[in-house]
Amino acid sequence: MAHVPPRGAAEDVRELAPGLWLLRTPLPGHSTGSLNSYLITDGGRAAVVDTPWGTPDVIGAFADRIAATGTSPSAVGHVLVTHHHEDHSGAAGWLQEQGGGEVVMSARDHAVLRRRTGAEQGGYGAELGDWLDAVGADAGTRAYAFDQQRALGARLYALPRVRCAGDGDTVRVGGRRLDVVETPGHTPGHLCFVERRRGLVFAGDHVFRRRRGNAVARPPSVPRPVASYWRSMAKLLATGAGTVLPGHGEPFTDLAARAEELAGFRDRKRAEVVSLAAEPTTAWEVARRMRRRQRWEELNGNARLAATGEALAYLLDARDAGLVTGTTSTPRLWTSTPTAVGPRDDRKEHRT
Repeated sequence: MAHVPPRGAAEDVRELAPGLWLLRTPLPGHSTGSLNSYLITDGGRAAVVDTPWGTPDVIGAFADRIAATGTSPSAVGHVLVTHHHEDHSGAAGWLQEQGGGEVVMSARDHAVLRRRTGAEQGGYGAELGDWLDAVGADAGTRAYAFDQQRALGARLYALPRVRCAGDGDTVRVGGRRLDVVETPGHTPGHLCFVERRRGLVFAGDHVFRRRRGNAVARPPSVPRPVASYWRSMAKLLATGAGTVLPGHGEPFTDLAARAEELAGFRDRKRAEVVSLAAEPTTAWEVARRMRRRQRWEELNGNARLAATGEALAYLLDARDAGLVTGTTSTPRLWTSTPTAVGPRDDRKEHRT
C-alpha cells in the first residue's frame, strides 16, 4: 500500500477564514492526488464537509489534519457528504464513530452507497456490465471496472447512519447556517452546502477552478447528466454565493464567471462528439478520439471509464438537441444527423 505522509506542508492545513479550515489529505494513486475536506467551527461546534478514503493510512493522515486545527475528531457534530464516491464518503463512518456526529447526505446517493457496498452489489454489478456492453468497452477496461467495484469496500470504513437531506434543509454549526442545495449531474444525488451569509459554496465535485467536464453518464447516473448539471448550476447561481470551496484543487471566487467558461466548454464538447459521430460509432470510440492533454494509451482504467462516461453524457445531450441518434443494439452506435439547424442553446432555460 502506498504511504500516506502525516501532516507536513502548510498547504495541507490552511485556515481560510476564522472558523474555516481547508484540510488536504493525500489519496495515493487517485487521479487528483488528494481530497479537500473543510472544517467549520463556531461557538464550540464543529462540522466537516467530505471525508477521504476510509483506509487506515488515509484515516491517520486525516486525523492528523483535524488535530492540527486544535479540534478533536470527537468534537465534530456534523459530517456533510456531498456525494457517494468513496474519496468523499470513505471516512464518514469513522468520523461518526469518534463522537456520534450526524452524517448528512442525499437520499439518492445514500441509496447508491448502500447498493454498491451492501447485499445489492450483485444488481449493481449487472448494471455496470450492461453499461460496459452498451458503450463498447474493451476487455481490459471491463476487468478494471469490476476490480474497482470490488475494491470499494476497502476504501469505505463503514456505512454510517445517515440523515438524508435535500433542497430546503439546513445544517447549523453554532451560529452558522448552511443551506442544502441538490445538484445532480456528477452523481444522482450530489449536494452542495451554501453559507449565504459569507457567500460560500462547499461544492464537492460539482465545479472546479481548472477541471472542466464533470457531468458523466456512468452507472449510477441521472438520465440526462449534462442537462441536470446545468439545472443544478442555475440553482447555485441563484443563491448569490460566489466563493467556491471544491473537493479537489484550489478554492476560487466568481462562480458566475466560471459558469460562463464552462458553458462555452459544453458547447464545444457537444459539437466535438457530433463531429466524431459522422459515421456510426460507439461512446468508447468517441471517447478514445476526443481531444485531451494525454493520449488515450497513457490513460489508466479509471481515466478511460471517466472519459467514456463524459463522452456518453455529451452524446445524450446532443441526442436531446436532435444532433445525433443512437441505436438500441449492443454496443450502442451513435450517428450524427444531417440538419440545417445549428445546435440550439438549451442552456437558456437554465440560466438565472
